[in-house]
Amino acid sequence: MAATIAAGLGGVAVVKLIPTVLPASIPSSGLMGIAIAGASSFVLQFVARKLGLSQEMSSAVLFGGLMQTGSLLINYALPTSISTRLTLGELVPGSYPAPFNPVKAGAPVLLPTAAPGKGVSALSRTAFGRRY
Repeated sequence: MAATIAAGLGGVAVVKLIPTVLPASIPSSGLMGIAIAGASSFVLQFVARKLGLSQEMSSAVLFGGLMQTGSLLINYALPTSISTRLTLGELVPGSYPAPFNPVKAGAPVLLPTAAPGKGVSALSRTAFGRRY
């Protein structure tokens, strides 16, 4: 099963790579990119079969390529209003920084006060000498 998954991921990776090696004018339109991805999926299955992969493995390569083609088709066909609702922004607010930073989140910042009995505030203690 691990080999089948690896073959499918290989199909996804190669189908994603093929439009980047073509001249930029060829896959410039969305439909042309989808057509190139679909055709390259079938060519990739043929090449995998000729390289000696089993029928199951070459079918996994085709499946991975077609999954990438389907992903391109969904991104092309869905309106932006729907596709933005399907992103992670619905689950996690975009203003929440990770790791959490209260300054960027807009929370009030509490400055350290002087330690009792020390005579030196935390603001005057720095990593550099007095010149800086």
